Amino acid sequence: MMRYVSLAVVLIPLFSWGPAQAQTLAAGNGRSSASSAAIAPETPVVTLEGLCDQEAFSIAKPVRTPDTGKPTVGEPGCQSVITRRDFEQLSAVVAPNVNPASALQLARFYSEQLAFAHKARELHLDKDPHFEEILRFTYLQVLSRALNNRLQEEADRFAETEFSAAVKLHPEQFEQVYLRQISILKQKKHKVGPASTGTRDTAAEQAAMKLVAEDIYRRATGGEDFAKLQKEAYAASGNPEDSPDSEVGLVTRAQLGTFHEAIFGVPAGQISPLLDGPEAWHIFRIVSKGAMSPHDAKQMIAGQRLKETLDAMRDSVGSKLNDGYFTAPPDVDPAQVGVEAK
Repeated sequence: MMRYVSLAVVLIPLFSWGPAQAQTLAAGNGRSSASSAAIAPETPVVTLEGLCDQEAFSIAKPVRTPDTGKPTVGEPGCQSVITRRDFEQLSAVVAPNVNPASALQLARFYSEQLAFAHKARELHLDKDPHFEEILRFTYLQVLSRALNNRLQEEADRFAETEFSAAVKLHPEQFEQVYLRQISILKQKKHKVGPASTGTRDTAAEQAAMKLVAEDIYRRATGGEDFAKLQKEAYAASGNPEDSPDSEVGLVTRAQLGTFHEAIFGVPAGQISPLLDGPEAWHIFRIVSKGAMSPHDAKQMIAGQRLKETLDAMRDSVGSKLNDGYFTAPPDVDPAQVGVEAK
């Protein structure tokens, strides 16, 4: 009995195909828009040698012989072609807003997938009972993606309409700071094994790490490098290989959570107080402060709108899982276990 797990993995990238992928590979390789515009809609832009049977899943059309009018299946001249019109219709779906003349990667990918699909049909792989299960799951993903695209368009329109009013009513929401950060864990990491037996004095550990945090804070305010101090902080807690990047980048008040008042109250170029978090001490350098660009502000408004809409849809359907069947690993929070649709 065949397994189709790998087929599902192969299908996923196609659903997430977007402008960035086509533009990245096509840069410097595609035809100019001026030259592509001169190609008539019915002119072939892709020619497939060795394929001339027309399948429902294919946009390629077989080249027919002048005498019989039939595809030359199996003949040396067997060909299928994809016209500019058909390719642009495909591109508009899987890579919207990208000029087909720049979609070199899509053309190559689609041609390859057609070759694989025709071979799979020859081997009757589409007749296997598991194939129907994959199609149902694929249909679910494609339909969900279509909904997400529609909601994104609606959120973008909402952002365009509400942008001016939102910035005027809540200007603080569209302020941002560029940060560097040092985090000092409150608890040390301990190796698991026979040597780790015995009780841990967590209070003593926290007191020791507090002293580490205060020393690093003193050195940070004295001008020492944040990246160097971040590595030292994690080495002191027994986590040298897990040290995070000290470069945080641009963030908003909402992204900073409870720290936003303390950080936004610090002038640019200065360092925040030593901030007490649930699991770590934090030190921030406020590199710069300013307002978002209109483009970024609209993206944030649209993102918030989309999240609110999706959350409401999720909450509208109650999902109860049988804990006797679905068991989370012991080190995983069951509330965080789920399937994320991309």
